[in-house]
Order: sequence, then structure tokens, then C-alpha cells
Amino acid sequence: MAVVPIGYLASAALLAWCTACAVAPRRSPSLAGWLSFAFGFTINELPHVGAYWLIAATALAFSEGDVSGFVGWLAFGLSGLAVAGLALCAVRSTRAASVIDRALDDGLGVGWRNALDPQTSAGLRPTFSMGLVSFLPLRARSGEVIREADIAYGDAGPSNTLDVYVHRARPADGPALVHLHGGALRTGRKNRDGLALIYPLASQGWMCVSANYRLAPTATFPDHLIDAKKVIAWVRTHGAKYGGDPSVLVVAGASSGAQLASLAALTPNDPLYQPGFESADTSVTAAVALYGLHGCAVGADEGDQHDQRRQDLEEPRRRDREAERREHPEPRGHAPRNGTRGHGTESKRLDPCLGRASAASAPPTRLGSRRTSRSRAAGRPRRA
Repeated sequence: MAVVPIGYLASAALLAWCTACAVAPRRSPSLAGWLSFAFGFTINELPHVGAYWLIAATALAFSEGDVSGFVGWLAFGLSGLAVAGLALCAVRSTRAASVIDRALDDGLGVGWRNALDPQTSAGLRPTFSMGLVSFLPLRARSGEVIREADIAYGDAGPSNTLDVYVHRARPADGPALVHLHGGALRTGRKNRDGLALIYPLASQGWMCVSANYRLAPTATFPDHLIDAKKVIAWVRTHGAKYGGDPSVLVVAGASSGAQLASLAALTPNDPLYQPGFESADTSVTAAVALYGLHGCAVGADEGDQHDQRRQDLEEPRRRDREAERREHPEPRGHAPRNGTRGHGTESKRLDPCLGRASAASAPPTRLGSRRTSRSRAAGRPRRA
């Protein structure tokens, strides 16, 4: 009686499904889209690991004579298709270098490397190692770097903690990096994302910070942004203790972390998003946003809550402006003072959902309308 290779078939089927999700993902906000992302993102990042597994499983199945009946050959066929798909994922990934080079040339000008000092230019040379990528793909840590973990920067428990990464020699006045993890504002943690960026920079003298922040559904927007700005304020206050130079502060992130990094960079010192620490300096030198969603990323309920919170936070300032106008009325024919509205002038503020300036006098923007957010962000008129 032929042995049915259930283990081989299960492995082949699972990896074939994950590979299909990586090769042809379903791009939609539906449940199917989320499942496609969940099954495909890891294998898309590490296709060679999946290929190793399938090759080893196939070799074992052949050595034990399991590839003989229909089930065995079915598993072998699925393995072959999966390996072909994984090879396609690997080929696609090689295009990233040229895309980044073109983007840098467009932003900095062709020949920008020639303007750098030799040491900086040498540090930017590719150090790609096929051996490390193939056999140690998750290797990120360095013996030159020490990590001080779980430092509190707020009062929300583990959600308001950060890790500091510095060189063992503790050099002084190194640039500071704040990294915010991804996870759709619902998942993720500080010691999972960005390590391949954090450790090399820390080994070169940077002071790097990776932080947790409050997550949905317990937290709603702008709680995540408020936490990100608290981290920036913490670095400006305590960075020198760890050898950092707070005057050179870069905020970075990936996915939802990139969105928060962009919003933090675009709302420096905005008291609306700094309740309780309005006077803190939350400006940054630069923002590095990797594959972030630069649009509306919250639902209708969160939009309503944010609208109400915005009104609550702005109400005291509105009352102060009205009291000032009553106490010091503007003479007719005089231009309005700063902070008041006159003919043809409006005070501007950043709309955190759309990432653009909007009139302070306009009614609160509804964050829940995805179609409206996308069309405005892209510069297209809304449909009636």
C-alpha cells in the first residue's frame, strides 16, 4: 500500500498559496485583501527561505519514495510552481536598487555622490552579500551596539516605552534617529521592525531610538501621532545623555510608521497634537518614510472622534481670540492682526488625514471617507 505524503503535500500547498499571494496580491481594503497581505508579505521578503524549505522537503520525499502516487506528484507539482513564483519574487526585488538610484538622482541631482566627502561616499557603497542574504537573512544585530530597553517616555505603560541603541564606545554628539514601527496602527512592536537600519547606524555613531506607541482599537487617531511627538520630545530632552545630538534628529518609519513619521515632520510644535507638552520642540531635521500610506488611514468612527477632539482642543484658543477681539477691536480699514481672519486671508493648518494645508475656518474634515481622501490627495475633483 502506497504511503500518502500528507506532510509534503501540506507544506507544498501552504507555500504555493503564500507564493501566489506574493506574486499576485489582491489589492483591496476587504478581508480578502488583508488575508492576501498576511499570507504573502513574509515570503515576498524572504523568497529564498521558502525555496530552501521546498527543495529540502522534495529531496526528503524522493529519498523516502513518497513521490509515487497521485498525491505525491501533486505535491511535487505544487512545489515546482511555488519555486518558480519565488524565483520571480527574487528577480523583482533586484529592481529596487535602480529605483532608489533614480529617485536620489531626481531629488539630489545627477552626480550628487561626487559632492560628498570620501568617507561618507564610501559608506554609501553597496555592501550586498549573497551569502548573508541566502543563509543569514535575519542577521541584523551587531556586537558593537548596545541596547537599553523599555525606557518609559509616557504614562501608557508598555505602549509608551522605547529602546535606545548606541555604540559601545558611547561617542558624543552623534545624529539621532527615531524609528516608528509599522502594523496598520493596530499591531507591531519596537524591537521587530527597522533593525537592519538601526544597527548599522548605531555602529557608525548614531543614537537610535525605536518606540512603541498606542495601537487601535484602544487608541484612536491622533493618539498615535501624539505618542510619536512625545518620543521626539523625549529625544530632544534626554538624547545628550546617550551621546546623541538632538539638533540633528531624523524620524523614520515603515508602512503606518512612515505615515506617522511624515505627519510628525509636517506638524512641528503644533499644540493641537501636543496636549500637555505644548511647549516642547518636536521639529525634525528630516523624515524617512518607507512605503507609507500618505492619505486617510482611519475609519469613520475614528474620524468622528478626531473631529470632536480637534474641536475640543481648538475651543480654548477660539475663545481667547474672541476675547482679544472684544478687548482690542480692529479699526475699520486696518489689516487684521496675525491669527485673525480678514478679507482674502485665512490661517492655515495641516489636515492630518489628507496631509495638506486646510483653512482653519473650514468645518472639520471627515476622516472616514476613503474615496474623498484619495481623490483630494491625488489632486482629483470629487465626484458628486
